[in-house]
Amino acid sequence: MKTAALGPLLLLIAATSATAALAWSVAADPVVRSAGHGAAGLFALSQSCGTPELSDEEVDRIEQVAAALRRKLKLPLPAAIPLGTVSVYFHCIYANQGGAPVGLLTMEQVEAQIEALSAKFDNLDFELAGVDFTENNEWFAMTPGSPEELEAKSALAVDPTRYLNIYSAGLPGGLGGWAYFPWSLPRNSPLDGVVILYSTVPGGGLPGYDQGEICVHEVGHWAGLYHTFQGRCNPLNDRVADTPAEKTAASGCPAARDTCRSAGNDPIHNYMDYTNDICRSEFTTGQYVRMNDLLQIFRSDAVVPPPAARSTSAPAQPPGSARRR
Repeated sequence: MKTAALGPLLLLIAATSATAALAWSVAADPVVRSAGHGAAGLFALSQSCGTPELSDEEVDRIEQVAAALRRKLKLPLPAAIPLGTVSVYFHCIYANQGGAPVGLLTMEQVEAQIEALSAKFDNLDFELAGVDFTENNEWFAMTPGSPEELEAKSALAVDPTRYLNIYSAGLPGGLGGWAYFPWSLPRNSPLDGVVILYSTVPGGGLPGYDQGEICVHEVGHWAGLYHTFQGRCNPLNDRVADTPAEKTAASGCPAARDTCRSAGNDPIHNYMDYTNDICRSEFTTGQYVRMNDLLQIFRSDAVVPPPAARSTSAPAQPPGSARRR
């Protein structure tokens, strides 16, 4: 099922920094421009998932455009090595219900979520640049593509070209979160970033999903990963060679699940599946290679390379700090 688009997007592919103009020129493709509108990875906690399914044709064109951009930008071949540091602005949106706050996270919970991200991604470190806390009942119940999502993010987002913006909220309808692929939005769109259900942070209390893995899953989408069941039993499935094909999303932690005839059991321990948090424990080497490639192409301004690879110029200081609305 596809989610409602937030109006016609100018272009699907929109890169950052010096790559932006080139990406916009290469991406003038009607198939690519129509693919993936709306959010990616709408993590339904039930078996009814709201993820916008991409057709094989759409994925083919996206992959072709990404490959063309890498060649034109003369980027080195990606490797599964540490890529750099991502600075995060965390926006906690909570509600007032009967005079009591609902969804109001503590700083300890926010910091635990950032620590969980750094622990799960071998190629990225995540640093907390700022936190805000906003009471708004309408924003708390936002859904993908809704006016509330646009209003909340327009008010709260901090430079999505340079920072990963993470929002926690109430998310009705059984959703655990959603994210936007690196190519999904025009440059510096306030919509870019990750949204998670507040109770999925470490210690958040949602049974089976309160160790912070949903945020890990959604940041995987932000970095360019598809679900492990993208393409179902298509041999190319999620465009990562070392994740076995999987026909449908898994739940719980099923032993020896095998839904496709190709080699290998379903990747139920992969962060990009839907199994319980305690079941998920890995990205593959191929997924790291893919993330590094797409982050270089589309999110270069959001990833600060390791010290040895940095330029001699001083990095810009992040604007703002913890604040409450």
